Amino acid sequence: MIKTLKKSLDIDLTYSANSLIFIIRKIPILNDLITDDIYKSYGLKRIIRYIMIIINIFKKAILKFFYFMIIFMITYQLFFENIIESSYHIYILLTIIGMFINNKVLNVTKKDYFYLNLFRMNHLSYFRANLVWNQVSNLVLNSFCIWLFYRFLLMSPFKYYVLLII
Repeated sequence: MIKTLKKSLDIDLTYSANSLIFIIRKIPILNDLITDDIYKSYGLKRIIRYIMIIINIFKKAILKFFYFMIIFMITYQLFFENIIESSYHIYILLTIIGMFINNKVLNVTKKDYFYLNLFRMNHLSYFRANLVWNQVSNLVLNSFCIWLFYRFLLMSPFKYYVLLII
């Protein structure tokens, strides 16, 4: 499963790096300066891969931050006097609604087609690795956002945000 996860992340980063190079080549000023040999450049692709990793981490962190900001704003507007306990209920309600709306496991994308059919990955191993990766990354980002909002903004006790993480 770890080997499958590493391979799928490697393919995803390579696809992202090639897509970024393709987009940069479409800029009229840079079209003449950048040739097809840039796709063979291992050093440049490595730098672009690190940039794509940083961009993806920031993108996911900003989306989680907005998710918790919405929860905070809803509880602040509706339940100002009991903000900590009310935010737990709204967090759980929005998380349950999100399980049905943002179901990433059953959504078949072009990326899944590439992994399973073109690269001949094991279907069961790929979906297990994808599920574990999504759960671990969500746990880390949720933990950080819960710690940020419920510790610094609300000054709630440690036990409250540990319960939310679990």
